[in-house]
Amino acid sequence: MAEDTQVFGTYILEKKLHKSMEGASYLAHKPENPKKKFFLKKLLPDYSLNAAYRKHFEYYADRMRAFHLQGILSPVEYIFEARELGVVYPFIDRPLLADIIKKGDKSLEDISHMFTPMSGSLDILHEQGLVHGALHPSNIMVKEDGSLLLLNMGICRETQWMDFFPELFCRAPEQIFERKNTAQADRYCFGTMIYAFIAGSFPWPDKTTLEESLEMRRNDSILSISSFVYSIDPELLVAITKMLSLHPAERLSSCTDLINILDKAMLRVEESSELGIPPEELKRIQEEVDRLDQELSKLEKKIASYDLRIKQAMQDKDQSLQRIQQKTKSIQEKYSPQIIEAEQRFNKHKKTKLTFFEQIQARFSPKIREEKLEKKKLLEEEWIRLSTERNEAIIKENTRVEQEKEGIMLTFRRATDKVRNVLDPLREKYQEIEEKFFEYGELNPRLLGFRAKKRFSFATIKVGNICEDMKLLPSGVFQMGDSRALNPDPDSLPQHEVSFAKAFWISLLPVTQEFYRSVVGKNPSFQKHPKNPVEMVTWYDAVRFCNTLSLREGLNPVYDIIEEEELIVKWNQNESGYRLPTEAEWEYAARADSDYLYAGSNRANEVSWTSKNSQGVSHAVGKKKPNVWGLYDMSGNVWEWCWDWKGPYKKNSAADPIGAKEGNGRIFRGGSFLVKEDILPVSHRGFENPNMRAETVGFRLVRDAR
Repeated sequence: MAEDTQVFGTYILEKKLHKSMEGASYLAHKPENPKKKFFLKKLLPDYSLNAAYRKHFEYYADRMRAFHLQGILSPVEYIFEARELGVVYPFIDRPLLADIIKKGDKSLEDISHMFTPMSGSLDILHEQGLVHGALHPSNIMVKEDGSLLLLNMGICRETQWMDFFPELFCRAPEQIFERKNTAQADRYCFGTMIYAFIAGSFPWPDKTTLEESLEMRRNDSILSISSFVYSIDPELLVAITKMLSLHPAERLSSCTDLINILDKAMLRVEESSELGIPPEELKRIQEEVDRLDQELSKLEKKIASYDLRIKQAMQDKDQSLQRIQQKTKSIQEKYSPQIIEAEQRFNKHKKTKLTFFEQIQARFSPKIREEKLEKKKLLEEEWIRLSTERNEAIIKENTRVEQEKEGIMLTFRRATDKVRNVLDPLREKYQEIEEKFFEYGELNPRLLGFRAKKRFSFATIKVGNICEDMKLLPSGVFQMGDSRALNPDPDSLPQHEVSFAKAFWISLLPVTQEFYRSVVGKNPSFQKHPKNPVEMVTWYDAVRFCNTLSLREGLNPVYDIIEEEELIVKWNQNESGYRLPTEAEWEYAARADSDYLYAGSNRANEVSWTSKNSQGVSHAVGKKKPNVWGLYDMSGNVWEWCWDWKGPYKKNSAADPIGAKEGNGRIFRGGSFLVKEDILPVSHRGFENPNMRAETVGFRLVRDAR
């Protein structure tokens, strides 16, 4: 190793990339693998040697390990040296937001695409009491798809007055003057960046110095975005103004709120451009305006012609008078006595002639002015008439659309009522048959196995207009765990026999975003689409959802949730409400009485979304082939929470197992759209802290058959 080689922790520093308020960033690699590059942030000694800051740094390092969020660059490693601190990230060769923020060439749609993933991540971290503290374009990377990736989460400390780095251009007033880093301050910085992209400028004149901008923020005299943008949606204007308020309490309650308002403004812009006027009417109006423009042009030419002729006549008159005066003077000199008398007569004649021209001018000028005013008035009246007709046509069309909409809704409600009148008695009859069936099923379990393959083993949960289908699975016995002879997963061994004494219901699909919202009134997912699986839910969120759905359906909740310093969840197995599957139930359902490696096939692409075919995003449920029992997305798309704590398998056979009493985390199963196929077998076990939330984790429902 060369003498001048810089080493930090276990990394070799290749070159300095840039400098910020917190320290310097380097391109780095490990000695054993020089080709694999890292982005290493080395903090200044003022930070590293400060005991209070080291405690802050350790706290954020511990908390951030639990999060894997879209729009936030997750650290590879935190470095704790005796006199130095650092953070290591995967190296991504992409530009920083600071390089493009003031170009002002982004549409509202572009801005929404860029900031949406990061806004949701920030809100989640803020809910957990975590703040960035240095939200600025130099701490944000622009990904290849245009979306943003936030760097250096949690390494900032309170701002010093003399830290006049460019980052201060985005800081909130309370960060600079009161040295407070809060979620409200992050939202101020977030709003400033949205402002800059829409306006093409920060909220002050272009050549404003940093010190001048600080005073403008202290005095609450920053420029309104309307100073830069000629036309802006009123609601978006109010939202940005609130986000940049001097008083933190007046700002919006989340970054997502601002993005939602921006999205609504974008839709209003699209709707206003699409509403317009019918093409034939617009063409008629345009032709009428063109005709009036032509007439106006003709009138202007005619008036100009009159002016020219009058000016020419006046010039001719003056020239004629000059000639007469010269001739008169010559005659006067030659015929002085006679000229005096002639001059007197001429002057009298001149006076009469001048009066004549003045009379002509006086006679025609008012008429010309009157014609101009009359034509202008006619044009204005015609324009008002056309505008009024246009507005009346729009109002009339809107009224017609509303009336048609009301008629359709009335017809729909009537049809729904008729269907319900037919279905309700059928449901009651079905329930009677169901009860008799289970009475007989206790005596003849083979009937349950036959029924699980038939269409009449389905049931539907309906909340509003959103439905979730469930399927009855038979009681039975299966081999749980990894059965592969070569390279089995040690965590999924030993393979052992598991039996279920009773049938149970399981949802055909993972819980979708639209169904989750219909039950609890919100959608926490990152990749928002109603038909995609809900994600960004903790294990506790999933059990709360089960209890809420049970109450809505008139069932007794399965889970007792005790809110103490740490949440305690107990499963009351005597209740009949909705719940999460046990790990054994999940694998039993995924295998579906078959020997496939994945849920329904030995070819992963047929039944799952993985890192190989997902393009890095989740997909609408039910688009891949189901397994033998008709269950979709048991492999890939999103991991699915199960009831069990992570614990070792037992060697002996088990009947209706519910997992270990405690463990390192809660089990999830099935793999996700970000995993490779070797993580996808139905026997593979995943686990995490039950407080963890990620865009790759969701759940599905189970209910006991009684």
